[in-house]
Amino acid sequence: MHFVLAGPSEHRMPHPMFDTAYYKSTNPDIPGGGYRLLVHFIAEGEVKGASPHPLIDLAYVRRQLAERG
Repeated sequence: MHFVLAGPSEHRMPHPMFDTAYYKSTNPDIPGGGYRLLVHFIAEGEVKGASPHPLIDLAYVRRQLAERG
């Protein structure tokens, strides 16, 4: 809740592995910033394969999860 209310104005990230500046730069069509980027990732970005951080490869993560069943 703190991130939604104050995080964007404090230039905070919702999680160490969700880089809002990176996500915005790789998805410039998303209007706004801050918590809207997180909402976009949850609602659409993950399904489309949009990475939330330069160190995360969603295709690799999906393969690992599929192997575990």
